This record gives sequence, C-alpha cells and structure tokens, in this order.
Amino acid sequence: MSLLLLAAGAASLVSIWRLLRLLHISGESRVLGFALAAALPCFFFSSYALEPDGLVAALVIVFVYYLTRWFRFAGEATAIDVVRLGVLAGLAAEAKYNGLVAAIAGVLVVAAGGARPIAWRRRVRTAAVFVAVTAIAGGWPYVRNLRAHGTPFYANGPAVSGFSLFGPRAFARYEVATFRMRDLFALTRPDAPPGMLTDLPVYRSVWTTLHGLTWGDMGFFTNPTRHGTRYPFYQDRHVPPWLASTVLALGVLPTSLAVVGFARTARLRRYLPLTIVTAVGWAMYLQYVASQEIWALKSKYLLFLVPMYVVYAVHGTRAIAVRARWAGTALAGALSVLLVLANLYLFLFAIG
Repeated sequence: MSLLLLAAGAASLVSIWRLLRLLHISGESRVLGFALAAALPCFFFSSYALEPDGLVAALVIVFVYYLTRWFRFAGEATAIDVVRLGVLAGLAAEAKYNGLVAAIAGVLVVAAGGARPIAWRRRVRTAAVFVAVTAIAGGWPYVRNLRAHGTPFYANGPAVSGFSLFGPRAFARYEVATFRMRDLFALTRPDAPPGMLTDLPVYRSVWTTLHGLTWGDMGFFTNPTRHGTRYPFYQDRHVPPWLASTVLALGVLPTSLAVVGFARTARLRRYLPLTIVTAVGWAMYLQYVASQEIWALKSKYLLFLVPMYVVYAVHGTRAIAVRARWAGTALAGALSVLLVLANLYLFLFAIG
C-alpha cells in the first residue's frame, strides 16, 4: 500500500512537468521548476507512508493541469474533458476535505469561460456537468456524514473544530508578523529543546512554521518528543545541522521569488486557473488555521499548491533577470546550490 504514495508523487511530478510545458515555460526555466518540485522536502517526506495529503495533492495537481488545459482550449473542449475534471475533483474531495479546493476552483474557472470566453449557455452547461460528476464521484462521504452526524464535515478529536465557519477563532494564538529563522536553525541541532512541536514557541509563528515544514521537518520526523510521545520509528537521522540549516536559509529564496511571480502573473488572464486555485486553497486553509485548536500549521495540507509555487518561482526569477542579467545569473547559481544541498539533505535523511 505504501507504493500508492510513490505513484502519487510520480503522477504529481509528471503533471507539473506537463503544466510547465503547457504554459510554454521551456529550457532551463522548465528544468528549474521541475527540479524545485522534485527536491522539496515536504513532498519527499509525504511519500514515506499512507498520507492522505499526498494522495489529495496528486489528485489536485493532476486536476490543475487538466483544468489549465481546458481553460486554454475551452472552445475545443469535449464532454470527456469536463467529465475527467469532475472525476478528479470528486476523488480529491472524497480523499480529504481540503480536496474540495478542486471542486470550488473548477466551478469558478468554468464560470470564467476560458482564455477566450465561450458563450454563457455553454458555461452553464459545462458547470452543471462538472458539478454533477464531482458530486457522483466524491459526494457520498459527505452524505454519509450528514446522515450519521448531522454535518457534512465530521472529524475525530480536535480536528472537528477546524470545520466551524462561525465558531471561536484562534487568531490570538498565532503570530503572522514574525519570521524566526534562528529558532528554525536551533531545531536542527542535536541539543534542540525537547517537547511537542505545537508547544514550542516558534510553532506559533505562522510563516516560520510553514517554511520550516516545507524546507525541513522541525524535528517532526527525527525527534520522538515532537509528537508528545516516543514513537520508535521517529529517530535522529544524523543529518548535519549545517546542512539542514543551509537548506532552510536558501529555501527562502524560491518562496520570495514565488511571491514576485504571483504578483506578476495574477493579472494575466491566461494564468487565471492557477490564480484561482491558489486563492481558494489559501482561503480554505487559513479558515482551518483560524478554527483549529492544535496541529493546524502543517505544510502538507498545502502540498497541492506545489505546481503554482514552482510556476511563480520561475516567473519571479525571469522578472528579475529581465531587469538585471547579473541578478538573474546570481539567482540561478543560488537556486542550483539549493537544489544540490536539498537533494543531499534528503539522501542523508533517507539513509540515516
């Protein structure tokens, strides 16, 4: 069964490569984007076990590719194209609640009508088919929850609070204006403070934790105390602290470039599907963070955003290189160093 997540990871990477090609990102830029996705530690860690987030990510990533293709060629799309989108969205929603991002984004993109807008009657018909197929493919768990528990979003333990739209909010326990890189470095050392990850002060810093769990693990898989109990399969992997810290430091670069790339492409109609998926994904996730009591900050919940992350990072690099060629060369060099060190980090993690 663990091979399922390896297959999901492979499907994700193939779809990312195809998406980059569909967007006419070629040459070194396509290789760079693909390499960033393949070297992303969070992606790698999710392939270790039966993680529903890895499966959801694969389904949504494949969906994003076909959604973008439908948007680009909406006038030539067939019923099979729409049914395929509905099946993928339904399976994602069935696998986990955050898979609903595909259903919501799909409706919005279809309503937009394509790169060259199609007639409104065809939009309505396409949206109706998409919603129907999505409901058939992935609606039964929600119906079952509604009949058994009185709510379509049912969860065990504290996770149930994360689906409350109008309940108490947890903004007070999080910091959204801090970035504690020094604290992330401290967690890579053998003498890192023990304790459950959610009890560490650094965990309250939203962007610090999301970055730390994207380009590292904050001891989650290497320190048995991070779960509040000692699991024998979570052990020190003997990754040198300097290596883990360097990857964390350099990992800020593609994220910063992705912000630049998003700002550059968000206003372009041909990138509308990526913009919508990104906006819907973040909106759903931040609602969950605001409502969830514990363990809300996990990068794996946002794994389905990896295609957008690499596309925006590539465009951010291009935007800077156009204005200053020397800066583009420097960025390419720094990203190459990051990729080499990230792969070394993951290799040592794997054999450690």
